[in-house]
Amino acid sequence: MVSDIPPGLASTQAFNVLIEDIKKTLDEMEACRPYFTKQKLLWEFSWHNFQTMLDFFGCIVIILQIILIFLAFEYADAVWYESLIAEVVFLLFLFIGNVTFKLWDSKIKHKEIIERTKFITKYLEDCSKISKWDEKNYPNLCSPLSPSIVLQPTLRDGKLVNVPWALLVRGDCVQLRPGQPIPAKCRSYQDNEEDVKNFEYNEVYSPFPDKNPAVDIRQCEPLQHIYCVLEETPYIRNLKVFVQKSCKRPTSSVEKERYLLFIMTMEHFGIPIAVAILYAVNLVRYFYFSKSIGTCSWIDLFLMQPVAATLPLTPIVFPILWRLMNAAGLAWILALFYTARKQQFTDDPFEAAAVSPHPHLTLFAKYEALKKYCMRNFRGRGPSPFRTQNLLHTFGRVTALCCLDKKGILSWPNPTAEKIFFLTTGRHDRENERKKRHKQGTEYGTQVEVLDLTHDITSPFRLQFDDQSWKNYVSNLKPLGLGILLNTCNSETQEHYSHFSSHIACESMKDKYSVPVINRRCLCEVAFQIGFSREVKASYAMESQISAFRHLAQNNREQNIQASYLPKTKFPFPHVVAVSAKENYRGDHHMFTQGTGEMVADSCVDFWDGADSIPLTHADRKKILDFYHRTSLTSYCTAFGYRPLDRPMSPKISEWYLEIPTDCEAIYRKYRTNSPLSWDGPGKLAEENQSNDSAFGNIVDIRPIESVSDVFGAQSNQTFLGMVTMQYQAKIDMVQMVEQLDKACIRFVHFSKENELRSRVFSEKMGLESGWNCHISLGEEPEEDTLQDLYCSNGSALDRSTENLTSNSGKMPRNISNLSGSSGNNIEMSQVKFEDDISVHCVGDGYTDDEGRGSKMSLCNKEDSRRCTSSIRATSSSSLLATSETNLSRSQSHITESTDQSGANVPFDMHNRAKLPKGIKNIRPHIENVDNVPLLVSLFTDCTPDVTEEMIQIMQDYGEIVCVIGSSANPQNAGAFMKGDASLAVEPLYPQLCQASPSFEIPHLQNGPSPVEVSRRLNSLPCSLSFHRDELSSLLQLILESRHLISCFQNVMQFWTCCCCSITFMHIISALVMLPPILSSGQGLWLCFVVVPLLSVSLMGLPTDPDILKVPTEKLPKNLSKELIGFILWCYCGKFLPSMLIVVLLYALCTMGFCWDIVLKSRTLAPNVTYEQCIYVYPLEKGNSVPDNWSQPELELAWFKAQHYACFFFVLYIVVISSSFVCRDKHFWQKSPLCNGLWILMSTLVLLFHGIYMSLTLYDLENEDTMYKPPFSVIPLSIWLIAFIWPLVLIAFNEAIKRNEVRSKFRLQKRARLEFGTKLGMNSPF
Repeated sequence: MVSDIPPGLASTQAFNVLIEDIKKTLDEMEACRPYFTKQKLLWEFSWHNFQTMLDFFGCIVIILQIILIFLAFEYADAVWYESLIAEVVFLLFLFIGNVTFKLWDSKIKHKEIIERTKFITKYLEDCSKISKWDEKNYPNLCSPLSPSIVLQPTLRDGKLVNVPWALLVRGDCVQLRPGQPIPAKCRSYQDNEEDVKNFEYNEVYSPFPDKNPAVDIRQCEPLQHIYCVLEETPYIRNLKVFVQKSCKRPTSSVEKERYLLFIMTMEHFGIPIAVAILYAVNLVRYFYFSKSIGTCSWIDLFLMQPVAATLPLTPIVFPILWRLMNAAGLAWILALFYTARKQQFTDDPFEAAAVSPHPHLTLFAKYEALKKYCMRNFRGRGPSPFRTQNLLHTFGRVTALCCLDKKGILSWPNPTAEKIFFLTTGRHDRENERKKRHKQGTEYGTQVEVLDLTHDITSPFRLQFDDQSWKNYVSNLKPLGLGILLNTCNSETQEHYSHFSSHIACESMKDKYSVPVINRRCLCEVAFQIGFSREVKASYAMESQISAFRHLAQNNREQNIQASYLPKTKFPFPHVVAVSAKENYRGDHHMFTQGTGEMVADSCVDFWDGADSIPLTHADRKKILDFYHRTSLTSYCTAFGYRPLDRPMSPKISEWYLEIPTDCEAIYRKYRTNSPLSWDGPGKLAEENQSNDSAFGNIVDIRPIESVSDVFGAQSNQTFLGMVTMQYQAKIDMVQMVEQLDKACIRFVHFSKENELRSRVFSEKMGLESGWNCHISLGEEPEEDTLQDLYCSNGSALDRSTENLTSNSGKMPRNISNLSGSSGNNIEMSQVKFEDDISVHCVGDGYTDDEGRGSKMSLCNKEDSRRCTSSIRATSSSSLLATSETNLSRSQSHITESTDQSGANVPFDMHNRAKLPKGIKNIRPHIENVDNVPLLVSLFTDCTPDVTEEMIQIMQDYGEIVCVIGSSANPQNAGAFMKGDASLAVEPLYPQLCQASPSFEIPHLQNGPSPVEVSRRLNSLPCSLSFHRDELSSLLQLILESRHLISCFQNVMQFWTCCCCSITFMHIISALVMLPPILSSGQGLWLCFVVVPLLSVSLMGLPTDPDILKVPTEKLPKNLSKELIGFILWCYCGKFLPSMLIVVLLYALCTMGFCWDIVLKSRTLAPNVTYEQCIYVYPLEKGNSVPDNWSQPELELAWFKAQHYACFFFVLYIVVISSSFVCRDKHFWQKSPLCNGLWILMSTLVLLFHGIYMSLTLYDLENEDTMYKPPFSVIPLSIWLIAFIWPLVLIAFNEAIKRNEVRSKFRLQKRARLEFGTKLGMNSPF
């Protein structure tokens, strides 16, 4: 026996247990994952690691450079070689600093998720001290279920509350409802240990009653909830996933591009080639041309020149600067994001986006915020993961934005009414027509009326009729509106309905072709639009609640197997719920019913046409069922019925459910015959009921209705009121964002848990393509023996029995208006008001049909099903595919709304007719062997967490940059969050029981954050950003800024690479033309440590261009083609190589000028030294056959000056070249480089600093005692003319190259945009 309800844990205790389990898990994970292991160190410095910035090859090169410089210092005698020891120390310091930084950075990356978890733990400790929560701070226990939100009824602080999944802890006492998945390993709470039951994680609690299927109506005891004690903390399961997969995130394309440029191109390719060429050329020079032309000392040729040439290609500065740049860039994005959250906009920012093609919101971040975020990011303590997943890199190159959840994120959390269906007789003047009918005996055909409603995009519930003429049908809608207020939106019925939902969820598991469909959602706004006020409920007192269900008829389903191609369909589990209410004013009793269309139709014998109750015919039932089944495919249809009662219903009826047998035709006929209403003589009944005071004649029995037979009899003779279809409406900001993403060539991909047809309908509301080749089902293929289930294709159970209610002449019964809902309900006009200033709209979408024909869309009979299938498939498939859908895959929730699973009996093919793969296992073979259409679609249906992760992996394997957006209240998103390049956790909007009651209340600030907020923090632990759905989170703005920053990063990397390669190229050219080394190692360090970094970083100062959203994202090519290599050589080598050749030329001319000046002044240099001529650029001493080298003590100052002049010219030219990198896609007359203020500042400082550096160095050398000190006037005028005229030519030359580059990029962008919008594939019908 179960003892008294346990008290459960207190909130403080639950916090302490959660903190304790998290800390214990972290300690275990850290012990199992030591960082400093041999394998991890080898991987961090491996050249196969795309994320490494310093590999073993780079370390070896730097060590060799240090050794060579030290050897040169030991063996050289020249004055300027004395500074080499300082270079050795400086290089050694840089090397040790880079290795240390590499190890520290790798450790921070390895522990990033651990540190974030510790921060969350501290947050939980603070919450445990101040949080004071009551029942109102938790979501309502009867809240509608949503796949985006996982809640668990739990005993906390002695009360049963709906606790978010992430806050469940070991020792919690949870309430398990029938059909619910188990949140964690637990055991039942029992007094007797022998009766204790153990449950495993994700097991479904299903206490099936041990009984045979019902053969007659019977009383069914509700399945009971049980209390269980959790034996583990559910969140620990996800935490382990976060920690284990944190360092296995995909490498960003920006990091791959950096690896390609700096590791592969400069280190692995550039250094070996440069060293090989230099040693080969210098060996030839030293041994073959030293006597004829002249050469340098062996120290310069074999020690210093290889070092000076390879020094720019080694990673001595870039690793640390790269991390700082990324930290600053991410800090800018975070500052913008949090600034945008705090700012209040009067207009929707995306509304401006819809008017202006490419908006650029002006959101400025403060310097203090940038500094704070930058330092926190660099130290691994930022609000967003910086090293394991970089939001900046992902947003800057994102190609697919994947959303995992719909409700509360893409759509409003509550469905709203779209259509109201009811039957009329097509008469406008009802009184005159009734008189005419009595006189002439004329009968009018039944007409279907469908009123459309439009949802207000700014409000979650607000509705309007589409046309003012809807008021003509107000008498038809009054009973429906009253039924909504007394049954659907009655707070007194919610708990009972929640229990019943759990019961039918468990009952439906007995039949694999049925699914519990929960359509009961707030429809107050419909009643308000009709004219009711909320106070009308005060006029009625609820007596009891009636719940009934029945299983699907297995034998009928099997008889309807067709050879036509249809997937297996799941049917909504038939059920109805009704309330018995007493009218306080008159004491009358009424029953209002709602439920699935089949059961409500079977329970009704007539329909309300606004004035009379008209008997339902076979054709009428076909129209009702036809509309119900068609709309149930893509929306959520609920039928409504009504019946006045002659006596009250006992409250004991609410304690049990009514089970109706599957074969219920005879039973309905029997109880209709025994109905208290006399259907044999409508004329006699009318005579007995002259007064409207009672809906019945003489009251025979006043005892309450409490037996099974009486309840079923009362339920079997109802009046059909109508049906309401509901649909989830897309939020307008998401619709506009999808439109802007499409313009930015970013594919919005929705991973829908629903089936193909229902998902396509919502995708159309989102603005996604849903036509040919636009969606793929990831569910498994159905079995070969596919069933075509045509449920109720034989008509409803009462098709034949109800025809007996009509006379042989086909006339309807006489006036039975006393049975109508309106007369029996006594609806006062004071309670049904219509304001003149209310804008209402209506559209009549009805159609008339004779009773014998039925509707054109009605379901065919069993014997005609094959012919009907082919006919509809041929004529209506194109239109129906847009508004119909197949059954849904198995839902993630134990009770599903019809959005998750819906059955439908439609005799036409509901599949995507394109030849696309079905099932996740067929995606890769299709991409490899057929086409890439699976990478281009925007909708994947029938998704589960596992197939979603696999599909994201496939997209990444084929070059897509994936950003994942999902609900922070759904723990099943954990795997997908870890799979994406970046992930965003969004707290969804919570569904409401009724618009009058919020989902939960936010506690006061002094009482701490809400449980939902704490849950969001926990579930969003590995995500880059986490925010509330209703907060301003301008993703487009963040993507815009990220694209701009990544474009700047790309310019920085390319310019840096070109500058460093140009230095190496100058050394190679100077060696090939037999010149002395053009730059010293010290000058190389100056250029690589100061000049190139400053100029490169200055390119980050370009203002953001909103038009960058028009540019499709570039993807790294898998293979370098000849065309691509030629394009790279032309665009980059063409910009730099001419200038480098000019620098070498100027260096040669300068050296030659110094040489001839030495010959002319040779007699004054030294009394014993006379230079008689110059051989090439080397002076030849008199009486000597071998030219002297420039490293001689008496000549070294001239050579060093020539090197400084060459270095100055190089700096001047790269400053000029950098101007063409400021605006890569526009010429200087279209957009001036002067718009980049940072570039202007840095260029000025570079020239100024270099001038100071050159002056100080030369001044120091001028004081040395050397033979020859060349004056400034010795340099020929031609050198200065060439040096300062070339920048003008260089600008024009670079603009010509840029013109070609811009044209090529424009063609590539057009091709990329065409590929983005093309989804035809080889199986295209066009």
